[in-house]
Amino acid sequence: MTAGLPGTGIGGLFYVASALAMPLREAYRRVTRRGPRTRWRIVAGQAGLGVAIVAAMWGAGWLLGLALHAARPLGTIGGVPASNVLRTATLALTVGMLAAVLGGVEVLRACLVWSARRRRSTVMLLAFGVAMAAGHAAAAQSTISGQVAGSRDSDGNVMFRLGTTVDLAASSTTRFGLTASHAGVKDGVGAAGLDEVVLRGTWRPRKGSSVDATAGFVRAAARLAPSGQVRVRWRASADGNGLALDLRARRGILDGTPQLVANRVARSELGGVLNVPLVGALRIRGIGRAAVLQDSLESNWRTLLGGAVVLAVLPGGEVSGQYTELRHAHASTAGYFAPRLVQVVQAGSYVEVETARALTLALDVGAGVGRVAAQGAPLGPWRPALRGYALILLPLAGRTQLSLEVEAEDSPGAGEAATSPSWRYLSTALSLRWPLP
Repeated sequence: MTAGLPGTGIGGLFYVASALAMPLREAYRRVTRRGPRTRWRIVAGQAGLGVAIVAAMWGAGWLLGLALHAARPLGTIGGVPASNVLRTATLALTVGMLAAVLGGVEVLRACLVWSARRRRSTVMLLAFGVAMAAGHAAAAQSTISGQVAGSRDSDGNVMFRLGTTVDLAASSTTRFGLTASHAGVKDGVGAAGLDEVVLRGTWRPRKGSSVDATAGFVRAAARLAPSGQVRVRWRASADGNGLALDLRARRGILDGTPQLVANRVARSELGGVLNVPLVGALRIRGIGRAAVLQDSLESNWRTLLGGAVVLAVLPGGEVSGQYTELRHAHASTAGYFAPRLVQVVQAGSYVEVETARALTLALDVGAGVGRVAAQGAPLGPWRPALRGYALILLPLAGRTQLSLEVEAEDSPGAGEAATSPSWRYLSTALSLRWPLP
């Protein structure tokens, strides 16, 4: 907020935003034939008052800027033009805090349908997140980012996602944040949407090791469900050449197709990747994941086991040979592909390059073969299995950063949204991150 200017705080901006939104809401009510016409007098009065407050705030800031400019000591260097003391960045920060408070209130309201024990835990979690956000809003290295993403698969499912994240630096090793996103998916016949709000936390005690956690709610099919993730990454040496472990636990609603969203198929998964050095640049990699896919009618176990031989060939680069097996306990009618067994053999390569201007390029590609066995059936023929991922991080002015991600896969059992052995998909994501004032 701006000290000394009424109306620029959270309460004042909330009133102004509500007053200016009243004509839009009343117009909608009139189109849908709701409410009497006499309400327009109240609406016009409140909207006019909101406009007057905005004009008064701008005028007060302009006059104060003139006064401060005229009161400069005679010894100062002249030629500096007067400016409005009402800073846009300051108002943006206040609006962001207001949005965080309103979002927290809505999540708390949704929590009323939960049991008392879960309600208390959720309230404590949100209160902690809001307190950290308020206490560290002005900390260095704090950022806000927006993301737009989309994907399309061979079955005609199209997804579009919008999201924003406020990331606050509590210290040099600890960060907290809040993420809100909306996703919509359609297949030409039906459509579905998801809304998610999560609190985020990151702790990086040293280079190469970190703990990332998220906790929140996702709204799908007009109902709330918990979502979250915990990821622990550890390296024995900071250069990444020693023993390394990556563990992840996550829970969320599958959103690849409208049917998955309508059936509220939830995935609860625990997985890990272990890298063990052997001789020189040669190491082996073990991969394991176990998940429960659950909807209102059934639960299905999904397991993945794999191994790879990896050879580091360049700083930031490697080549590998990998074998994985994917299994499901039984078939499913919830909308995802659940074969008895999927076997994939691939050769892969990964490279990451950072230029002198902090431009980062990363590329991960793989090519091989795979085969599928349906439930109660033998393994089918081998067919091509391809995958690719690319990341570009482009620094802009100041600490602003633009990132672009592209991912594609044509492989048996590529994901939970697959409906056949020949399923393919392509996804892209574009995000912009800039520092908070």
